[in-house]
Amino acid sequence: MKVGDQIYLLSEDRDSQHVPWSDLWSGFGTIGWYAFGGPAAHIGIFQKEFVERKKWVSDKLFAELLGLGHCLPGPTSTQMSFALGITQRGVWGGLLTGMLFMYPGLLLQSLAGYGMGKALENPDPWLRAVLGGLTAAAVGLVAEAGIVLSKKQCPDRLTQAIAILSGVITYLLPYQWIFPASIIVGALITLVLTRPKEQTVSGDILEIEEEMSHFGLSVWGGAFLCFLWFAILVGLMIVRPMLNYDDWKPLFWFESFYRIGSLIFGGGQVVLPMILAEVTQFKQQCTDVPDALGHLIQHCTAIEQPVFPHGTSWVTSEQILTGLAIAQGLPGPLFNISAYLGAQLGGVVGVAACWLGLFLPGVMLMFGVLPLWGKFRNFSIYRRMLPGLNAAAVGLIYGACFELVVKTLSGSMFPDVSMCIGFVCFCLTYLFEFSAPLTVVSGAVFGVGAWYAGLK
Repeated sequence: MKVGDQIYLLSEDRDSQHVPWSDLWSGFGTIGWYAFGGPAAHIGIFQKEFVERKKWVSDKLFAELLGLGHCLPGPTSTQMSFALGITQRGVWGGLLTGMLFMYPGLLLQSLAGYGMGKALENPDPWLRAVLGGLTAAAVGLVAEAGIVLSKKQCPDRLTQAIAILSGVITYLLPYQWIFPASIIVGALITLVLTRPKEQTVSGDILEIEEEMSHFGLSVWGGAFLCFLWFAILVGLMIVRPMLNYDDWKPLFWFESFYRIGSLIFGGGQVVLPMILAEVTQFKQQCTDVPDALGHLIQHCTAIEQPVFPHGTSWVTSEQILTGLAIAQGLPGPLFNISAYLGAQLGGVVGVAACWLGLFLPGVMLMFGVLPLWGKFRNFSIYRRMLPGLNAAAVGLIYGACFELVVKTLSGSMFPDVSMCIGFVCFCLTYLFEFSAPLTVVSGAVFGVGAWYAGLK
């Protein structure tokens, strides 16, 4: 956007303003403290609070932003927390809501890394009951979000079929590339199977354009931020082999986590194997073992290498698994395990290097791509793709809901009771219109009550 000889990079926000700053504070001020259950649960909470109750955005725009997040590397729920703030107050609004969502998990995981997370490594029965109730409540919130969104985003057989296909595929094939691929395939299906309409703005599109009054940066600013993300990625990968780890530890940590954050799709569960492969080194050791007929067969095992300076590993696999156990018992994104590992590696400096490295790429890309997407969504081809894109995003919620059910039952101290708690919490939020915080608290209370009553 040029005015005279200047190119504005900061903002192309329209003149209209949405919610006041106080609403951003109140909306996200506490959400990071009760956002248990992982990314799918976070999406359910956002849908309940900011679509149904506060009406910051419409169902259609929420599904669009969700689809966009799934097409970008990084933690989708965290990117959504920034995007929701951007829709209301531009760049600064996005930074505020995103950081309010992230800081509780950052603080708690950092403290856990300093040795204050022992209670969550082997939790007492009452604490396990609380965590089981919280996770079960998250299932109810995710199910409610899927139903509410599907009513409006899947109005016909085609979009319903796309949602079913997307949910089934992402559940059966939980690979990184499946998430963006499902969104793209859903969009292409409606692009191919729907007829082009006249080049006029329909009521739905006009409604979305009026609602989306902020895209954060300008198009130039967004393009520059995307270039900056890529330049940092390439620059770090070139410079790192030239340096000595003992002299440049923070840079090595930052580069590793930044590279992971730039390549990861699918959320926290997918990032763990990548972190393990990066920070813990294994060496293959092979020996000849005779079989039943006396023939020698080579048998190989992976031997974990000692931690630096006695070996090439940065942390042990046991430390990573402990961090995972703690992360699953704390609110916020699972990516916050980077703060735990950073504290183990190098205290405050380690937390800054690992945590920023893992989160920064996804946040930069959301801020960078959002204004470019704001231009693209005005094209007629995008309007034809939009129903399939939104339907596929809804299908991802259903797939995540079933995955969350399986994980909840497998990790619960009372599987049958957990199923009942999830069902009751779904009814509370869907039929009785309980808010997300009240639903989560109810789940915790039900969990403690089931433990006290000795239910299984």
